[in-house]
Amino acid sequence: MGGEHRPYTCRDCGEGMVRATQGPYTVRAEDEEYLLHAIDQLRCDRCGAISFTLDQLDELDYRAACAVRTARNLVPAAEIRELRRMLDLTQAELERILGVADKSVARWEAGVVHQNKGIDGLLRMYLSLARKAPDFLAGFTKEQLITFLQQLPEIIPTFINDSHQEAVGRGVPAEVSSQLAPKQAKRSYSVSTKQAPGMVAGNVSFPSAA
Repeated sequence: MGGEHRPYTCRDCGEGMVRATQGPYTVRAEDEEYLLHAIDQLRCDRCGAISFTLDQLDELDYRAACAVRTARNLVPAAEIRELRRMLDLTQAELERILGVADKSVARWEAGVVHQNKGIDGLLRMYLSLARKAPDFLAGFTKEQLITFLQQLPEIIPTFINDSHQEAVGRGVPAEVSSQLAPKQAKRSYSVSTKQAPGMVAGNVSFPSAA
């Protein structure tokens, strides 16, 4: 339970003793409440006041972020690390692709914060591409890959809203279009993200077919 803790007199009621224990605790994240179980905490045995050590707060933040990820079906930290491994990207390079702040990926992978739904949609799209078309991606240099992934949100609506043939006609390789295009068009699909620096819509260079 978070190491040794010497009981002390409660500062709230002045009568009870504050002792280390475990119990349920409800956290609020983005206007929603999540009940967490077996949370290390300090509790007064008289008035019930709860407090936390710094280490306990770190663990609480981690557990809360995990609860939000699970409830919202967000890409878990392990799969974000897997994505970087498959694409041979550093955390900074993935942040550059997504257009997010420094250390964002490190925090996601550590599990202390979670990505928003828009970014989560991009991560799922990149994971799908990395798993389904690794040979295609292997033809890019690192900078070509980064540029391609930055511009992919501009290309994907072609897969969704237009036909496979129209996507290929715009220069999208057939094997990539067939892998990413859904079986039935869904015109309501959208991805919201900040444009990454250097992103030029409609100017993607694909590697030549072998």
